[in-house]
Amino acid sequence: MNRTLQAGLALALVAGVVPLAAGPVAAVDWQAPCTVDSSASWLPTGGHLELAIEGCLFRVTTSQDPYVITVTGPASYTRTIYRGNGVAPAGNVVLDALVEGTYTVTSSGVIGKASSSSPAYATGWFSVDVSPASAGISLVPTTWPAPPAFVLPAVRVARVTPSKGSTHVWRSPRLTVKYSTQALGRKDLMITLTDITTGRLVKIWGTYCSITRTTTFYPVARLAANRGYRISVTSVGSNLRFSSTFRTGSW
Repeated sequence: MNRTLQAGLALALVAGVVPLAAGPVAAVDWQAPCTVDSSASWLPTGGHLELAIEGCLFRVTTSQDPYVITVTGPASYTRTIYRGNGVAPAGNVVLDALVEGTYTVTSSGVIGKASSSSPAYATGWFSVDVSPASAGISLVPTTWPAPPAFVLPAVRVARVTPSKGSTHVWRSPRLTVKYSTQALGRKDLMITLTDITTGRLVKIWGTYCSITRTTTFYPVARLAANRGYRISVTSVGSNLRFSSTFRTGSW
């Protein structure tokens, strides 16, 4: 008969400001909660419960609930057998001289961090009957399934300045691209400025505002006079290929 600690995961998200350089929003760093094997039997001295713990990787974090495993049972029996120090017991945990009844193995607490740096929680439990009728139980832990990967929504260009087809644009322009959704952390999102006459890329520098969902960028050097330029925005993950052209003036 097989038993393993079944855990339900809940992610607590806390809103915050993340710099543009933070990188892409990755899948949450889930790790499998500890697995617990149990073996129950009955001895002349009473109930015998043996627990084997493995797969524990969680440490106590200040101001957060540590990941703990406890055993509770009849007659107000309670014992903590693991308390989030990152090291499972070297050998099996043996609980002897137990009274007859049902014992519950419970786990709960912080198991890691989400991509937002907020804590990720796990909770779960299973029960074992300890009685003169108990038979030895040999258990094989099962692997906790990985959650599906988090997929960012597709991003689109909502507005670009100067607007498409603009002429007489200042040769030291302030260029902007506003997105339909949050573009923070999308490594595959790329903006280029091309001199249409020469086909060469123009060196640019810029910043991103997560509140307005807008990238603002500038050419490093003044653009050539009376010449066409193309702003291109691409994202492989969003299947985005956007372009807009404008023409400079003589000043």
